[in-house]
Amino acid sequence: MEHGSAAQHNAPMPTASRPGAEAMRLSWCPLELPLSHPWTIARGTSSAKRNALLRLEAEGPSASARRRRSARYQQSYETAAAAFERIAAALAGRSPWDRADCWEAAARATGDRAALAALDMALWDWRGKKLGKPVWQLLDVAPVPIAATSFSIGIAAPEALREKVREARDFPS
Repeated sequence: MEHGSAAQHNAPMPTASRPGAEAMRLSWCPLELPLSHPWTIARGTSSAKRNALLRLEAEGPSASARRRRSARYQQSYETAAAAFERIAAALAGRSPWDRADCWEAAARATGDRAALAALDMALWDWRGKKLGKPVWQLLDVAPVPIAATSFSIGIAAPEALREKVREARDFPS
């Protein structure tokens, strides 16, 4: 995880202790993502994926980021919510302008890397919205085309597999 480069790319920003700056508010909720087909692998079957949506609000704009769960790593919405609870307590009274300070305080409060990544994404998203710039400009990197992602087909009966393969024909990988 990158720390502190925002100060290298941006002018000093207000903090919550300065007049006019506002402390952030964090909230979260479940985000149910229904699947087109039941997803079956050796560890089980699911028809939806339950993620956690983190929302950051301060000084007008709101930002959000998704924290994906992984049963393989004993992660759930409940573990995400517990991590977000610890993060919110650690960030009480802090300004989202102080991204590196916020991230470091959150990292001291939880070891949940997925929750910390969601916080970092929300902090960058908020800053970009507040300054009217895309995150790639804030990071001073060139935009790149979106990479192709893979498409996985879960375990199914032969005819169902053939139909899923037909449906996935537009996915290159």
